[in-house]
Amino acid sequence: MRLTDVKAISTVLHDGRSAIAVRAKTAKSEVWAEFPSARSSALAELINSTAKKFSGLEFLRFDDLRKINLPRGPALIAMQAAALKLWAAERSRPLWKLLNTNSKQLNEIFLNVGKTNDIAEILIQINKNSNATSEISKVSALNLSGLSAFDAVQKVERSFGAAASGSIGINLEAHRMLKSGRYVWRDFDGTSINADAKKQAEMVSELVHHFDIKYIEDPLHKDAFREFAGLYKRLLRYGHRHVCGDHLIRGDLSRAKVAQQHGSVNAILVDLDKVGSILNAKRIFDFCKASSLTPVVHITNSTTANLALGWQAPVAKASMAGLNELIRAEQNI
Repeated sequence: MRLTDVKAISTVLHDGRSAIAVRAKTAKSEVWAEFPSARSSALAELINSTAKKFSGLEFLRFDDLRKINLPRGPALIAMQAAALKLWAAERSRPLWKLLNTNSKQLNEIFLNVGKTNDIAEILIQINKNSNATSEISKVSALNLSGLSAFDAVQKVERSFGAAASGSIGINLEAHRMLKSGRYVWRDFDGTSINADAKKQAEMVSELVHHFDIKYIEDPLHKDAFREFAGLYKRLLRYGHRHVCGDHLIRGDLSRAKVAQQHGSVNAILVDLDKVGSILNAKRIFDFCKASSLTPVVHITNSTTANLALGWQAPVAKASMAGLNELIRAEQNI
């Protein structure tokens, strides 16, 4: 296919966030793709000012995304997503099928259902084979404000019912907790705590052991490669866990390699927000697969749902909107 026209506008997503929306056309098809951005107006101007250079761009395969020459970030992602959608529309096939004709439904999906003052995300592992819609809605509607970390996780654990397979996950985003070199918990188990790295590892281990937590993301600050490695070894005594780096990696392949060398984690979050490019996301995904690390694809929309499905992500983390898009994509399998 060849692009004949490209246009970008500043828009707003359904959740109120600013976004950059890109329209891409060929002689036969037209699609829109959007991606969140705090600077959507400036990025729309950037794309529109350079739109002529995309006219006539030939797109025949996934790797042709490299032909889209924009700075890494939301504008590039939106433009790449539009090209992929157009590619699928021109071929009259789902995007995941163009990436992998043998794709199967994803088995391990953790859904974000809430947060507390201390835990950025509490997740449940979804059992899609159950009649889960009402259960998921019930759990997602839980009010966790004002609860301690322990009470909130316990409330989710008791409420997920048939919607989940029995596994809990947490994302601490521990860099937010770090104040003057110490981790500040507003309410761990009824008390506020000011913890050093050793105490933080003990508290995380206590949560993991008490609730048999299977997925732990960013339990320590974003430059703690060695401390991550120590905590990972500590958690091994409780059996297999996904100990995942997000802010530790920051979408940077070189940091992923450092984490792998230190044995800091056994999983890495592949998040378009961090990597700034769909091609870059694939590079990190492939590095994980080649290095015995688990790539965890973050699903937030139809594009990331199709990428996760086409790449056959062993583990996915999803928003509610992302889960709905994944279920919709999987209906074609």
